[in-house]
Amino acid sequence: MWHFDVTCQITLNAFVINNLQGTFSIFRANVVWEDFLQTDLRISNIGTGDFTRMFTPRPIGFVSSPYKDASEVPKGLGAKHEADGVLKVLPEFGPGLADIEGFSHLIVIWEFDLSPRLELRGPEFQDELIATPPSDHRPHGVFATRSPRRPNPIGLTTVELRRREGTTLHVRGVDMVDGTPILDIKPYLSNIPTEKLRRGWLAEAEARRK
Repeated sequence: MWHFDVTCQITLNAFVINNLQGTFSIFRANVVWEDFLQTDLRISNIGTGDFTRMFTPRPIGFVSSPYKDASEVPKGLGAKHEADGVLKVLPEFGPGLADIEGFSHLIVIWEFDLSPRLELRGPEFQDELIATPPSDHRPHGVFATRSPRRPNPIGLTTVELRRREGTTLHVRGVDMVDGTPILDIKPYLSNIPTEKLRRGWLAEAEARRK
């Protein structure tokens, strides 16, 4: 078993060494991920949140949206997101859009850059992880909601791709404020049958409304 000073350990299952330089004619590796806290990441003071090797996000573009303020975005039960908008990808990331027009829908990962940051330390930290969404009067864990106040202020929206013009993507279904930084774009792919999807507390709130 070989140990690397990165996030994984690699077990060599089968190999034949051709010469002393270590050339392999057969090399098959299974990547076995160890528990994150037990790897050789050499993260210091992990209990204090000093994750020294985490990436620093960089916008790949910005959203052009009809919503100038978060209060204008439809929220609550029955809210429909049908607004047209534009994803303006920065020119240096243009090559990454190759073949994207072949997909009907996209997942846009973006930053809640206008949302107040959570205080991740102190006695009130646990309370910050509870949110009461506009679609329900009951509190829920923040990870069971789409609340903008999150430990990592990341949003996710599925949009319909209408057309592409160079590094500009015209989409329908935006729920972001104008100027929102885009962190990533992925094609929407799902093989989960509709009957297997559960809507949790939201289904209960919708049932009470009827």
